[in-house]
Amino acid sequence: NNAQHQVDSLQAVLRRTTVDSTRVRLLCALAEGYQPLDADRALKAARDAYALALRIDFGAGASQALHALSIAFDGLGEVDSSIHYCGLGISYDKRANDEAALARSYNSQGCNYLNKGDLKEAEKYLLLAQNLSIRMRDTSGLSDVFTNLAMLEARRGDVAKTLKYDILSLRIAEQQNYRAGIGRIYNHLALDYTDLKVYDEALSYAERSVAMCLELGNLPDAAAAHLTRGTIHFKQGNKERSAEAINAAIALIMQHGDKNFLTEAYNNMATLRASFGEYAEADQWLQRSLANTQEMNDTYGTMYVLHELGANAMAQEDHARALAHYEKALPIAKDLQALEDLETIYTGLQQAYAGLGQYEQVYRYTQLYNAVHDTLVEGASRKELSTIRTEFETEKKEHEIAVLSKDNEIQTKEVGRQRLLRNSVAGGLFGALLFMGVVLQQKRRITKEKARSEELLLNILPEEVAEELKNTGGAVAKHFDSATILFTDFKGFTEASEKLTPQELVEELNICFKAFDHIGTAHHIEKIKTIGDAYMCAGGLPDPTSGSPLDVVLAALEMQDFMHQRKVEREAQGKPYFEMRVGVHTGPVVAGIVGVKKFQYDIWGDTVNTASRMESSGEVGQVNISEATYALVKHEPRLSFVPRGKVKAKGKGEMEMFFVERSGEAG
Repeated sequence: NNAQHQVDSLQAVLRRTTVDSTRVRLLCALAEGYQPLDADRALKAARDAYALALRIDFGAGASQALHALSIAFDGLGEVDSSIHYCGLGISYDKRANDEAALARSYNSQGCNYLNKGDLKEAEKYLLLAQNLSIRMRDTSGLSDVFTNLAMLEARRGDVAKTLKYDILSLRIAEQQNYRAGIGRIYNHLALDYTDLKVYDEALSYAERSVAMCLELGNLPDAAAAHLTRGTIHFKQGNKERSAEAINAAIALIMQHGDKNFLTEAYNNMATLRASFGEYAEADQWLQRSLANTQEMNDTYGTMYVLHELGANAMAQEDHARALAHYEKALPIAKDLQALEDLETIYTGLQQAYAGLGQYEQVYRYTQLYNAVHDTLVEGASRKELSTIRTEFETEKKEHEIAVLSKDNEIQTKEVGRQRLLRNSVAGGLFGALLFMGVVLQQKRRITKEKARSEELLLNILPEEVAEELKNTGGAVAKHFDSATILFTDFKGFTEASEKLTPQELVEELNICFKAFDHIGTAHHIEKIKTIGDAYMCAGGLPDPTSGSPLDVVLAALEMQDFMHQRKVEREAQGKPYFEMRVGVHTGPVVAGIVGVKKFQYDIWGDTVNTASRMESSGEVGQVNISEATYALVKHEPRLSFVPRGKVKAKGKGEMEMFFVERSGEAG
């Protein structure tokens, strides 16, 4: 197929190329080519590209490789890793002042957070990408951003905004003859028209999407379009054709290995089986779907599947089991601010409690349902939807819309800005966008000061502690039976600092600690503090269910990876570098706020002291863990261990310690 042909061609060129910078770009292209074929090979090509870019100090290549790494991890379903590497890419792009690369990276990060279900972060990055693309007049990039914004609004249940963004995206893609984008957007429009119950129109777009995506060798998007076909046939009452379409989608998903659409496929098959009254089989499909969402850290998907499990239990009149599923879905929907889903979950809770005869709870959730329903009704506008559709069908046939005028007679930036604005409004391209921009701007003004103080507080304290402080004026210290503490310390810090100016020293520390912050966030680990060149963080607090011992160990390995990459980069530049020891220990701690001014969240106990000894008793480039932590992670297949026997630790006597590595790296 086309994808395999592209890979073969790139490999042939790569074998003949001796220029390192060209090899970096070819490896990045190869990673992209492998993506629909072999996610593991895509990851390897991206890693090779990044290592080579760092070795030759090729900043633009490193940025491109980080982008490829982010996409590769996304293809493997490792969303947090994808976010981490994309964040590193954004840092590169900012330092290089490369707006084109930065817009691309913002767009990718928006997609990452969309996949994770964090709609607030997704919107932030997508709007940054949109604004940069408009400023650069990058129409192709803007088409992709609009497509992703449409997906965001679809998650929120706002059909009006979803359709607007999809239409804007298609207009640009058609003018640019961007066939891959057109095929994808056809499927999005099919979904929009399905929501509007215009099924013939929806089916036409879905079938055109399947044909175009298969022609281009784009199996993931073809699978998505098959799923849309299945949904439309189901709504039309043609269950046999619905099953055929879903099975076609699953076959393509298994072929290309990208699990992003597997959840939807399993959900759709569950719905189909339930429609035949086959509830036990529907449950099996939903459990497969739930396992897939959890494996991929898909928060929104997990919430949706939990609701579907609840609905399936209700259909079997198993009210207690339905209630358990709905109660797990509820906090996720609240956190995501997914109002349409929240409304549906409240309905399910009403029905479950009614079945159990608990009518006080039925009344409570009826009130909550009404509040959400009123909010959604106020925001809806059927007239607006009708106007959008009519405008789209008329303008689509005219082909006279000027997208982002490229008039060479524009001499000044101000005149260019005014012409861009005038052409956009005249063509209808950015009318909706400008309106939404004004609304968002007003909203930002109103909430600016509150957001500032909220952000500052959350920068200082964990979210749970900050909420307690705001609500009660204080925060009670808490005992945690098991927390995993990570300490880092730089070797030769004093010597390196003598070779750097104070500004360079602080900047280098900031680069390293920011990377550690990103890694910690990706693994749900709470940063505690930095003391000079030492960094301290912990898993298992303030939420005992987050930041497991395995999360902390994996984060420690990633921190060492970063320091190794940074060493290679600094050596190539002839600059001094840091090397690092890392220590990890697990045990009980007490955590809370210190002082009444300049609040600081801190932890105390012998566990903290022991973790510090693990670091000081370790070796440069290694992750040294205690026997207690080893006992909790020793069965993890991704890790291997080097027993060190009993090592003398200051103030602790002899202690069992282990170096931990990724499997295949030991020895």
